[in-house]
Amino acid sequence: AAPLFAPGERYVYGMATDVLGHAITRMAGRTMKELFAERIAEPIGMDPSQWTWGNWGEVDGRLVNGGSGSHAKGVWITARQIARVGWLFVNGGCWDGRQLLSREWVDESTKPQSTPDTPPHDPDAWYTRLPGSYGLNWWVNGVTPDGKLQWPAATERTCAIQGNNNNICFVIPEWNMVVVRLGTDGIISADLYDRFFVKMREALMD
Repeated sequence: AAPLFAPGERYVYGMATDVLGHAITRMAGRTMKELFAERIAEPIGMDPSQWTWGNWGEVDGRLVNGGSGSHAKGVWITARQIARVGWLFVNGGCWDGRQLLSREWVDESTKPQSTPDTPPHDPDAWYTRLPGSYGLNWWVNGVTPDGKLQWPAATERTCAIQGNNNNICFVIPEWNMVVVRLGTDGIISADLYDRFFVKMREALMD
């Protein structure tokens, strides 16, 4: 289908990453789960029994793992294992002296990819607060449409991987820190995260 709009013209939070996942799978000739296991999970010591990756079944003869955001097709993982991914990003894509991801990619993916005044594709959608504070599949501490930082009390480079039920992995390079919360107790208000950062900043200053 034709693109919904030109790059940078509007902002949408949707299932485009599944299309990207399909493209990556076709180019690589392997599943994203296989690529991730070989290039990231194994080198950083992730326990294979504590994470798995759902899929959409076969598309054009190849198994396609979910790109991002789909409850049933995405990654299921424990707090300790996602913390390892977070630690990889704290260290700029380097693990035990080995550069697994380019520093340029780490920096680009964890900075805002739109401006706060980028109009949302659907003005009534829940994601209208995201322009200016979303990277390449990362939530970032950019300026939101209401003129405030995503997490005012956090550091400038704070970013997060976030999934269903507010499962979240915060990466805080300035504090050399990763913080993980699993949403097994249900969804909470995202505004509570900044109250956490207020307490963390007070504790670190003390």
